Amino acid sequence: MINVKRNISVYEKAIRQPFVMTLNSKGAPRLLRWAVIFIVFGVTFPIYGTPNIMGIARLTFFRLGLIVLLISISSYHIKLHSVLSDRCIKLLVLLLAIRFLSLLISPAFKDGIQQLEWYFEGVICLIFLSSAICRWPALRDFLFTKIVQFGFVAALLMVFQFVLLNRGILWALPLSTTAWGRGNDPTNWYPLGVSYRILGPFFDANMSGSFMVLFICLILPLLLSTKKGRLKAAIIALIAFISINASGSRQSLVTLGIILLFNIIIIRHKRSLATLLLIALMTITISFALYSVSFRELMENRNPYEGNAITRLVNVFRTSSFLSGAGRGDYIKRLLHSIDWGSAILLGSGEGSGDWAAHNAYLIVLQENGLWATLCLLFFSLLMFAKTLKNAAISMKVRQPDYLAIAASSIVLAWIFLITMNWAQLNQSFPWVFLSLAFTSFKLNALRYARSNQPPNIQDIPHLNVQSEEGSSIKSLER
Repeated sequence: MINVKRNISVYEKAIRQPFVMTLNSKGAPRLLRWAVIFIVFGVTFPIYGTPNIMGIARLTFFRLGLIVLLISISSYHIKLHSVLSDRCIKLLVLLLAIRFLSLLISPAFKDGIQQLEWYFEGVICLIFLSSAICRWPALRDFLFTKIVQFGFVAALLMVFQFVLLNRGILWALPLSTTAWGRGNDPTNWYPLGVSYRILGPFFDANMSGSFMVLFICLILPLLLSTKKGRLKAAIIALIAFISINASGSRQSLVTLGIILLFNIIIIRHKRSLATLLLIALMTITISFALYSVSFRELMENRNPYEGNAITRLVNVFRTSSFLSGAGRGDYIKRLLHSIDWGSAILLGSGEGSGDWAAHNAYLIVLQENGLWATLCLLFFSLLMFAKTLKNAAISMKVRQPDYLAIAASSIVLAWIFLITMNWAQLNQSFPWVFLSLAFTSFKLNALRYARSNQPPNIQDIPHLNVQSEEGSSIKSLER
């Protein structure tokens, strides 16, 4: 059996001290750690940045982090070959090239270049972060810690705004998205999205819910670890779960249910505990929703499409919209009827010109970028899904699995479901940070299992250049 007992303390450390800035942790250069801080803060709080530069783009913390990461890649001579040679990465780069060619024929060039810019930044983030983690595995745990810290703050912010809303109070809070952050009237502060859905620090309610689903993917395995950190992990997961409900994102709620079931299956020896936790989370959240303003309005048939996620999901089953996939089925039919199948075989109708109301990333890529781009995205998803199953099989064979590797499987599965139900997750920045964590965890978990069922001595792994035993990914955070 793999002895990964030391891994548990990494996560307990993050739960026990969620606001400690571990800039002095050894194992990864300081400049790389600053890059990670900027990137994670930037994707969690995208409101902060400069105004548009020359009307093209803002310098956000995420983009600043990418610049620092690029400088680090050059300064420390980090090789990209081991990551770029992976078939999944090759498919993403090929998809980028096809989307660029499709942009050249697009009738919606301005929208297309914005979408392509976001996608390019996400792929670059995945490649650079993964390459840096392959060089210094301690950076993986540092990345995890930063996501826990900033994600927890974002979840608390959303829950607090949700409580205020149910009391009829609308406050613009620090770190929250406001009208100023959206480029509108700076005097019109508000923390809500369309239909009284909580935005938190994000620009869209579905983005808020999707981020929290991926965040819970990191926390869920901790619920099944040691008793010491279980309660604190449960509290964090519950707060994030309520924030999903506050966002009103039905796709996030459905995806979360799938991820919960997946974790129950993977960790068999803790299934009873996982089932009880699932029932407890659902019961508490539904009880909370019963007293919300939007639920009462739903019962009075005044606001059938507004409110929290559970209310909106209940409304789907209470109306005929269930048969049409909450209305998205009608948009998908419209998209399929509008596709020019002659152009779809080549480069599609052009980047940025698709029917985004259909929400499905695979169909929108087919419409905008053509068949070959769709095959790239489809095969990438299938290959990552295969890695997920392989990683899950490894985790089920060991008595004490690597909990971050289990979280990696959940992240990939959640992302596939999210882009199936919401096109934007393909281009947004934050999923690529989570995918970087998942991609490298797959590699490290396979290496651990391959070396005679013992934790590897990282110095013995050829492509992982760690200078001393203090570079261990576990010791660097524990110190």
